[in-house]
This record gives sequence, structure tokens and C-alpha cells, in this order.
Amino acid sequence: MLTGIINSTLKNQMMNIINKLDHFVDQAIKRIRDMNPKTSIFGLGLSGGLDSRVVAYYAKKNNLPLKTFIFGEENLMHIILQEK
Repeated sequence: MLTGIINSTLKNQMMNIINKLDHFVDQAIKRIRDMNPKTSIFGLGLSGGLDSRVVAYYAKKNNLPLKTFIFGEENLMHIILQEK
């Protein structure tokens, strides 16, 4: 019983942190747009890593016009991942 209460409390705390981070990143994307009112499209270099995918997700979620680009040789694994 105590384990269930602890797990429930930890889950609630984690969800609270995730919701705060989600809100923080949404606000950051909105500030980027607000600080650049004359920019019609923003560029994002994709590395295939989690960080660039998260930024792309939040840009799309907040309707930020985005053009992505990648660098590298065609057959390298990080290029293949970026294109997906």
C-alpha cells in the first residue's frame, strides 16, 4: 500500500515537472516568434539527435514556420535518421 502511494506521488510530481517544462518550451517558441515579427520562416539544423527533434516538435506544435536542413554524406546514419 505504501509503495503504491509513493509511486503515485512520484508520478504526480513527474507529470507536474513535465507540464511545467512543456509550458516553458511553448513560451520560449512564442517569444522567438514575437522577437522576430518580420521573419516569415525560421531555419533549424537537424542533427538526428533528440534535441533538434524536440525543437522541431515544439515549433510545429506552436505553428512556427520552419525550414529544416541537414549536412553530411548521404549514406551516414545520422543523415538517414534526420530525413525520417
